[in-house]
Amino acid sequence: MTFIHPLGLLGLIGVPILIIIYLIKNKYTEQTIASTYLWTLSEKFLKRKKTPPKLVGLISLILQIIIVIAISLTIANPVFIFSDKAHEYCFILDASGSMQMEQDGNTRFEIAKEEIRERIDDSMKGSVYTIVCVSATETKVICNQSQDKEEALSALSKAEPSYGTVSFVNALEIAQGYFNESKGMETYLVTDKSYKSHDNVELINVSDGEQNYAVVGVTCERDSALAAFKIEATIVSFEEDGAVDVRLYMDDTNVAVEVKTENLVKGEEKTVQFYVERNSYAWLKVEIPNADSLMTDNEKMQYNLEVENSYDTLLVSENPKFLSWALESVGNANIKTYSPKEYAEVEKTGAPTGYGLYIYDNYVPNEVPVDGAVWYFNLNKSLEGTGFTYQAETAEKEVALRLKKTSSSTSRKLTADLQGAQIYVAKYIKYGLYYPFTVLYETPTGDPVVFTGTNVYGNSEVVFGFSFENSNFSIVPDYVILMRNLVEFSFPDVLERAEYDCGEKLAVNVPPACTTIKIKAPNGEMTYPATGIEAAEYVLTIPGTYQLLLTVSGEERSYNVYAGIPKTESCVTATEDSFRLQGEASDERLDGKYDDLIFFFILLFVVFAIDWGVYCYDKYQLR
Repeated sequence: MTFIHPLGLLGLIGVPILIIIYLIKNKYTEQTIASTYLWTLSEKFLKRKKTPPKLVGLISLILQIIIVIAISLTIANPVFIFSDKAHEYCFILDASGSMQMEQDGNTRFEIAKEEIRERIDDSMKGSVYTIVCVSATETKVICNQSQDKEEALSALSKAEPSYGTVSFVNALEIAQGYFNESKGMETYLVTDKSYKSHDNVELINVSDGEQNYAVVGVTCERDSALAAFKIEATIVSFEEDGAVDVRLYMDDTNVAVEVKTENLVKGEEKTVQFYVERNSYAWLKVEIPNADSLMTDNEKMQYNLEVENSYDTLLVSENPKFLSWALESVGNANIKTYSPKEYAEVEKTGAPTGYGLYIYDNYVPNEVPVDGAVWYFNLNKSLEGTGFTYQAETAEKEVALRLKKTSSSTSRKLTADLQGAQIYVAKYIKYGLYYPFTVLYETPTGDPVVFTGTNVYGNSEVVFGFSFENSNFSIVPDYVILMRNLVEFSFPDVLERAEYDCGEKLAVNVPPACTTIKIKAPNGEMTYPATGIEAAEYVLTIPGTYQLLLTVSGEERSYNVYAGIPKTESCVTATEDSFRLQGEASDERLDGKYDDLIFFFILLFVVFAIDWGVYCYDKYQLR
């Protein structure tokens, strides 16, 4: 036995002090009574029952000595050592999506935590605890070789589940490092997966054959022959045969477009087809309403990327058919067309706003739009804020424009797939550039004729120094290709896809002039990725719909993506090859400890109560 605070034993000095006080104290007290007759008369009746006063005082002294000793030992905090009775433990906790399956109201993850908690509670004090939590986003040591049970249990209680697929590679490396330091370490893998081999590791499998249905995939495509959308949903039952309902919702959560009943065979995927006659949709959802152990994977949503990435276009042109045709062929433009005369009247009361793309063909607006990309065709006047100036209109006879390619990333994107078809112009406008622009086409003398950049508001800008009427541009093969590249440059798709698995990274293409980015998770939490970059990433951690909010040129744009449970995590039972710690385990153990002071507190209370009883008896019975 050792003492944490040995100076507390100085309290034992009180023992001889108590004995000295007992020896020198006056054992008689002087009392005044009216008569001794009754006292003398009663003595013959009490003589046999009366306890000798010296014995009572001695009992009180002994009890007080015990109290002093107990108090001293309590302050000194004795620790009892039990050789080779403690262990070093390493718990690896699976926090994957499948651990969210429920058993009688408790998830597998909660059951796994309880398994670890019981082993920590039952272990001898002096043991060492390490807890490794393996989630979809990271493998983290949440308790590192702690000897404090409460610290280990607190760290365990704070462990959170994830909804994605996990990898145990890092966890195995961490556990191997601890095992190399201590061959007597007991390693536990608490998971819902089975392993064919798990050397030097004790496997605790918390799966219990729960039933689970899942929607593991949804596709949607336009069927031109039937003038309808063809939706295919892949569903599966992982544990038993049975019939399920399959519901399809489109743009309305209250009324299902169609409901089908399907018979499923355990473990076999089945494709369910729906045909819906409509021109467009914003989102669709396929749902299995039947109750099972994991309701989260009973549905999948899909947002229409064409709608998500669509943009409004304002086109001012006397002859808009060439531009309208090109934009409708390569993008999702909702075009509002004005003639120059009509637009001049509109501008008298204020220029229209709220468009993603403004195109001015042979027209000079009063001012540069502040809230969208701008294309100019044959701009024959300087306009403040554009970054270039009008110099002169040059009349030539069939000038052949030269495609200019550079090694810059912007130039490569804008000239991608161009075949180099010869473009001729009869007239072009010569501009002076004082902002940095990327020149795509120039004359043999080096005059920039087609160039791109950004204006004073940070929005994309495309300039053509000629009109369609004076060129063959609209009939060459490169026309549509260049228009596609320019649309992607001016109005890049913010989202490349709208359906993800939990644990994946959401990639956001940040448009020019984007000042704020907000991502609202299904649980309402807001995240603010950095702006001023070309792309931002965000890890989708929980299932459901995420809302992406961008502020571009003062206008807020909203996009939606859906994150679901990965197919691998919907499986009720899974078998892996091995989880093996290399090396030969030994019987090395640690010294156990017992320093629970509750025994001394109980002893103090009991002895104090007895001493008080003796005192009361002596005072009120013997006097």
